[in-house]
Amino acid sequence: MNLSVLVVNLISVSFKALSETKKSAAMKEFFSVQEVAKLLNISHSAVLYHVHSGKLKAQQVGKIYIISKEDFGDFLKKHREPKKKEKVIQTKLDL
Repeated sequence: MNLSVLVVNLISVSFKALSETKKSAAMKEFFSVQEVAKLLNISHSAVLYHVHSGKLKAQQVGKIYIISKEDFGDFLKKHREPKKKEKVIQTKLDL
């Protein structure tokens, strides 16, 4: 094998690996309904409820929905439940 063929093969492999890395990074820009359900500890149908009600923006691709990172973050900001404060009950004792 001559040197130029070896260099061409090496460049080809490098570009292929680089494009696969970009694809996997781009794939992580979206969540599936199931992933969102796991992250929020709610059911798959509860996520779909939020999508259909318009509270959680999603794009339909064929028969499935995908949720962008940005839309998921916006949903969390708007609908995150505030921490509940403990009620302090004061009792007045007559002694």
